[in-house]
Amino acid sequence: MKAQALFRYDLKLVIRAPILIGGGSAPRFGVDALQLRNPDGRAIIPDTHLKGVLRAAWNALEAEGISLPLSADVAFGREGSDIRGGTDVDDLNPQNRGAFLFRDLVSDEQYDTRQLTRVALNGETGSADDGKLLTLESIAPPGAPVTFRGYLLAWLDGADEAKLIEQRLHDALQCIFAIGKGKTVGYGQIIDRLVSSSIEIPLRKIISDKGEYFNYRFRLDKRLLVNTERPDNNTQAGEPIIPGGVLKGALAEKLRRSGIDPTKGDIGRALSRLIISHAEPFSTAGPPETGEKDMHRHDAMLRLDTVALAPRKPLRGVKNDQCAFRWDADLQISREPDWPIADFVSDTKEDPFRCPAAPNGLERRPNLTRDTRVRNAIDPKRGAAEDGKLFTESAIHPRFLDKPLEWRGTVYCPDGVNDVTLACLELLKGGLVTVGKTASATTVNSETTTEFGMDLEPENLPEALRLSCNQRVEVEILTPALMLREFHLSSERRFSEALQTYWETVGQQAFRIAVEDVEPLDETGTTRPRALDFFCQVELRAGYQALKHTFFGEKALEPFVLVKPGSLFRLEIVEPALAQDILRRLTLTGLPVARWSSEPETGDPSDGVQAFTAEKNLDFQTCPFTPQNGFGQVRVRPFQVSR
Repeated sequence: MKAQALFRYDLKLVIRAPILIGGGSAPRFGVDALQLRNPDGRAIIPDTHLKGVLRAAWNALEAEGISLPLSADVAFGREGSDIRGGTDVDDLNPQNRGAFLFRDLVSDEQYDTRQLTRVALNGETGSADDGKLLTLESIAPPGAPVTFRGYLLAWLDGADEAKLIEQRLHDALQCIFAIGKGKTVGYGQIIDRLVSSSIEIPLRKIISDKGEYFNYRFRLDKRLLVNTERPDNNTQAGEPIIPGGVLKGALAEKLRRSGIDPTKGDIGRALSRLIISHAEPFSTAGPPETGEKDMHRHDAMLRLDTVALAPRKPLRGVKNDQCAFRWDADLQISREPDWPIADFVSDTKEDPFRCPAAPNGLERRPNLTRDTRVRNAIDPKRGAAEDGKLFTESAIHPRFLDKPLEWRGTVYCPDGVNDVTLACLELLKGGLVTVGKTASATTVNSETTTEFGMDLEPENLPEALRLSCNQRVEVEILTPALMLREFHLSSERRFSEALQTYWETVGQQAFRIAVEDVEPLDETGTTRPRALDFFCQVELRAGYQALKHTFFGEKALEPFVLVKPGSLFRLEIVEPALAQDILRRLTLTGLPVARWSSEPETGDPSDGVQAFTAEKNLDFQTCPFTPQNGFGQVRVRPFQVSR
């Protein structure tokens, strides 16, 4: 496997107005088409559009017999390779993505916008033909130059190939005379173009302090589309939290590009054992000024803690020792509210005055800006979008209030840092360049994207809780966990007993799910039946993930059952010393995946429980929801109820 190097090329296009590249928000009243802009308000040439016109120019050069160092498929990726689920496409093969990784070109100038009208007149009536009167946005006066700047990254074989690619990119841009919509009537004429010399980007960064546990932080250089959902048939929306498996997949691709097979040998074992947490976004912007309107979401956030804490200002009708509200002064993008705060009741209903912990994402996630774009493929015969080729992408913008977001998490090396693990960590610190569907790159510079990489700092291992017999602890699920099979959802009894068996097995009988206190009914001498003390919600993941991974070894398609973040389990300690060790390990490694056999024939949910995943070769290829990929992260704390 041949090693490659990563290069950067700065691009500049000077375009004579008018120019129009659509694909953004819905048109304003009276305007039929708007220029696509980024959330900062600047006109852009999107990466996908630039990639398409350059690919066409690349093919034109090849048709003219010009020698090209890379074919179109190798340079730009296989057409349609972003469509998931195809059996002929190997997602781990970097050639499917292509050697070139494009970024948006962003305009330098910001002129006052105006409107232009296009019309086709009917020769008989002298008025506009039906559907041929259009009002279009113009981002600059006609004839004014608009400069767009950006860059692309390229995986190449070395400096010689990089020099030749520079020349061929220049030749390809010379083939492009106009860009965007309306080229046949003079829109988007390119009057100047520039490709910079190649800049090689170091792939590794030295780690001087070796440890088992690291905190990482990074920023992104372009919009993020990851963990996508489909609110409707023609929309896909990404989530702000980056799964650890996505980061590990990007690291695996970087290993491949570096000439190392990430699926074999010592490097494959080290990568599979490396535990990379989910990356959560944090804002680097300061709190908004008084009276400033937040156009994105809320300008105030409230943090809820499990233990009751008094707010700065007493709440009307609520005693401080009954309330779990606390204003978090360190929470950024926040302002202390001056309005009444609603009361909450615990989901577990044990104490009506106790407030449950907020979901992990709610209490720390900042306000976010979404970058929404419309993508389509036009049928040349009809002039309209082809069937199934018109859809909207809603991605996470990497900046909020003109400040970059930071994504943070942890990396844990359960086997310590040997030479092979160190190689993985140094490549990780050097930065990832294919994060998510949009192939974002990680950066460490606050305002520019010239320095690629990731801050990776060693951290002390968290200390173990001091536990005693019969004490209760609360375990909160922070990221989705694979703890159940589909057949466990067939009845409430099977569901609860399967979870009980899971915790007894993972705890080696050192702890078990606690039972709720007996609650007396209104009628004297009667009580409610005792029940296990937990609050758990699940979700099903099927589709591409279930098709790709045959984790359960069954021929029939079975969805993955994931316990949702925010689920709470209250555990009763039986053997404090052992429980202390196991719970500490779970906070580092995440919850193990239960290995269940086929559906039990006896009807007993505990029947069929086998050994946990230590006996199964789980890695980033065989199962998407392993603890090594950041799934099943938990927070453990003593259980307290304030009365």
